Amino acid sequence: MGTLQSLLPGSAKILLGLFLPALASGCCQGIGYTIEMEVTQAGFNRSVAVVSHQETSPEDGESPASPLPEGLRTPFLAVYGPGEPIEQGEKFSSSFNEATPNDVGGPGMLLRVTSGLGTAFYYHERFGGSFPTLRARKLREQAVDGYFDWLTDWLRQDLDSDENATRIIDFVGGPLRADAHDLVCLFDGLAVAKSDSDRGKGEPQGLLQIGHFLTERGYLTPRKLALLCLSNLSDDEQKRHAIEAVRTRLCDAAEVSSDAPIIKRLFDDPENTWERFGDYLRTQPEFQRLVEREATSGKQGEVKPNDLIGEQLTPVMISFFGHALSCRQDLDVMLRTSVKPFSTNGVWDEESQAIRWSEITITGKNDAPTAESDTKSAESASMIDAAVTGLPIILIAGWAVPDQQRQAEWFGKTVFEGEELADYCTWHQRLSDEAADEWQTCIDELRRLPPPARDERLQQFLAPLPPPAADQPLLKKITSNLLSDR
Repeated sequence: MGTLQSLLPGSAKILLGLFLPALASGCCQGIGYTIEMEVTQAGFNRSVAVVSHQETSPEDGESPASPLPEGLRTPFLAVYGPGEPIEQGEKFSSSFNEATPNDVGGPGMLLRVTSGLGTAFYYHERFGGSFPTLRARKLREQAVDGYFDWLTDWLRQDLDSDENATRIIDFVGGPLRADAHDLVCLFDGLAVAKSDSDRGKGEPQGLLQIGHFLTERGYLTPRKLALLCLSNLSDDEQKRHAIEAVRTRLCDAAEVSSDAPIIKRLFDDPENTWERFGDYLRTQPEFQRLVEREATSGKQGEVKPNDLIGEQLTPVMISFFGHALSCRQDLDVMLRTSVKPFSTNGVWDEESQAIRWSEITITGKNDAPTAESDTKSAESASMIDAAVTGLPIILIAGWAVPDQQRQAEWFGKTVFEGEELADYCTWHQRLSDEAADEWQTCIDELRRLPPPARDERLQQFLAPLPPPAADQPLLKKITSNLLSDR
């Protein structure tokens, strides 16, 4: 995470060090998808080559039927049926009408709109990521409040007889809690914008923004922030700086000397302080429920207070570090269109006559698990649902294929292409069946009229139509280019 790990508030820094190993073990690695699509008369053909570098575990010494892990392969089998074996993976293929399948992508469509002059195509599809939800935000808010409820309740017991206890508890339960909530809001923003957060030079932008946030809230000075950015600190040094930052902020806010006995009790021996807090957590009903759940699931080993803290703060930590927990997958998409698109966020490849989206990294699943769909506990499903892993990637393209034979009959050549043809197709699609028949009659009549008389007939057709159908300059272009049929 770089040296700016040390900029997190003391307890959060320690929690982060405990929690990151779980993040690292939970991620999906080495999965790649190559999608190819081609428009057909009835819809489109689609193939997905899935490659995985994860090792499969054959049973009874037999080679697996597919190199893909079963959990990764199952959704594709449901959509495509068995695929074709390829090196380190499997290739699935099928044909579809309009809606894109829920394989790698989410909701999407390849829509065609046909008119007498040609056909317009519109493609959009979602991949990965998640949309922010109010429920997820509330789960993160509850996670922070639950942690600080424990912390303040423990401080009341631990600092019972000290004259400065009330001011310290008020700071922890007030300004420090509020700063933690605001820091989580920053995490959310950084998670959504994480594709732009690392410019590849120096420290990641996200961690620098956290550093400036903590500086503005009084946990660091600008000078110390600059020195931390330039230093290569060990883990122990990072932890020491984090604890010192909270100590300084606490003493200033509570107006307590840094040499006061209550401050020394909390900060001079962090390990002992952490053990006392851990002993308190063991007495909480949430800890007992966690012990019971772990025993029911058959998990080996002693349940520790750190496990409870990790579970409590999961929605908070993966809000920013969720990209390490969520599945990271490489995606390449090719859509053969035969004509250059008039609009796309991909790249047109003239040689293959296709639009390409290359080297895309997507994170997470398209739909967060729910308590009903996930085999894990409702608590686990809720915490994963609270993660913000970045907004989905949306691919779009629009192109139009002219009907050259029909346009040659009308105009003697191809006049309408690209976006202009798409506009005409969209306009024509909005016409009622009755208006569409009337438009064809109008065209036949226009071809028998001399050019000066055509505009009057066009206006006669357009008059009863509501805007925007009645406000189409391209229709005048049609009338001015129509071949005479007299």
